[in-house]
Amino acid sequence: MRLRLHDSLETSVWLYTHRVLVESSLHYGEGTGNFKSIVHNLKEGYEGLWTVEDAQEMTKAWAVSRFQSRASDAAMICVFWLGGGDLKVIREAIPRLEIWARKQGCVGIQFRGRKGWQRVLGSIGYSPGPITMVKSLEE
Repeated sequence: MRLRLHDSLETSVWLYTHRVLVESSLHYGEGTGNFKSIVHNLKEGYEGLWTVEDAQEMTKAWAVSRFQSRASDAAMICVFWLGGGDLKVIREAIPRLEIWARKQGCVGIQFRGRKGWQRVLGSIGYSPGPITMVKSLEE
């Protein structure tokens, strides 16, 4: 499997080819963004698009990442906040993502997602961090 961080042209092509997949993942994000803002942030380089592809270049897993300063000491962390795919492929890609994040100067890595990710990531050394409480104000 090949892990790729896409450049802006590849990102645009991938996003529009996989728009339904991205938008369905955003549905679970409770207001973390919309398709248009993701396209903008990726094109401007504020965020990165990662994919894991098989030998036929079919996407088996994908994620959007960004750098963020840790509140306690302003150290940089890498945050993966949107994505999905084959869980086995994701688990196998994480050590390579960790190496990449260290090389970028990150002192930590976060994966944000639904509660079920605790089980998936807990088996490879991740523990729950701060939680987010959500309440809809729509009627």
